[in-house]
Amino acid sequence: MSDNRRTFQHGDGGGKRKPNEKKSNPFGMPTREEAEGVTSTSGSTVARSMAVGARAGIGVPFGLRSPNFGAPLGMQPELSKTQPASVRKSAPLSAVQLLVKKWVNEESLPTLPPFHPLERTAVFLPDMASNPPVVAGRIIDCLKAMNIKADYDILKAKAKCTTSDGHVEFRIRLYRGRNLYSHGMIVEVQRRYGFSLEYVHVVRNILDVAEGKTVQDPNPVVSALPVSEDDSQMTDTDFGLGFASNMLCKDGATRSANFIGVEWLCSRTDPARIGRNLALRASEKIMLSNDEITRDVRNVVMELIRREGRFSPQVYERFAEDTFLVSLRSRTLTIMANALSNLSDAQQSVSVPDDIISILMEDLKGAPDVPNDAFLAAKSIHALVRMPGNEWIYKISSLLSNLTVARNIGQASHAALAKETDDCITALASH
Repeated sequence: MSDNRRTFQHGDGGGKRKPNEKKSNPFGMPTREEAEGVTSTSGSTVARSMAVGARAGIGVPFGLRSPNFGAPLGMQPELSKTQPASVRKSAPLSAVQLLVKKWVNEESLPTLPPFHPLERTAVFLPDMASNPPVVAGRIIDCLKAMNIKADYDILKAKAKCTTSDGHVEFRIRLYRGRNLYSHGMIVEVQRRYGFSLEYVHVVRNILDVAEGKTVQDPNPVVSALPVSEDDSQMTDTDFGLGFASNMLCKDGATRSANFIGVEWLCSRTDPARIGRNLALRASEKIMLSNDEITRDVRNVVMELIRREGRFSPQVYERFAEDTFLVSLRSRTLTIMANALSNLSDAQQSVSVPDDIISILMEDLKGAPDVPNDAFLAAKSIHALVRMPGNEWIYKISSLLSNLTVARNIGQASHAALAKETDDCITALASH
């Protein structure tokens, strides 16, 4: 069967165009037939990811530029070859460069496999096949700014990522183009499982920085709840703790019900989603009230943080490998961190059990594996440090060392963790 596919040569594609070959359109955007030459397949969905009008190499993620004449942050050019070898060898690699070396091999970027239909969430970057570390560095900077944990596979040029809320796991794959498109590279984002309102912004940011565009807000607040500072008409029942209790405490409550209850409490304690006044009132009720419903909800939250009761390893074998429970525990850490932070801002104090403090310290130590939980632990500790009458927390001998280790991890790959630990260390030093 004859192959009727057509290929195109990008306007910046390098190489000479044949005399009778039709030139691509002025915007450098391929047609569907032309895009089929990249994916080695046919169909109306092939060109979906190839309509790239921007040229790679313009701009840097989040408007950051290094002193080296606009090179992307973390991707410094090599030292001049005229410098002594001893000087070149002693130059330390930045945190981004170290991660790039774990992700891509400059000499052997995988070629797009035959008959591989690209996802809609993919872009083609002309003239970048010879310089994949630049693109990888941009994406790593973006993931850090969005507080996304990533594990890198250099053999497949793949990054395994999880959103900061733990709800969505996705992959980022890097390929070299095929045939006439071998001068360019492809960045593809694949969602593996989960759902999050923020995910669409995550994907858009990754693809934008891959193209060299500037992302204005790496972490936009996306909420289905209206934000309001007017709480004059609110009553205690409006906080929905009875609803949360039914979702979390009722016998026979399903995992989905547990998830809904936890997410409800996360939103009710987040000032960015519901407003400062309402979040403070919800935090006061959750952490300070002693009525039966509130006490039951608080006990379930503490059980999840402690991994006890229904959420113990004895009930759920291999707790750490159960992605649902890991995500659920992370969201309960969010509830506590939000509530303590709101109370601290209002100069109110609350007592926290000693074993919870020990657990938060362990979460700080686990920053290399679960940086987002370490961030939430640091946020809770920082709130306790700022509360009046909590001088006892300064006597914890290993607190400063654990915060320092977590800060180093954050500076490499998690912006929120770096900022929270740095603020907490500053608060401790000023005491």
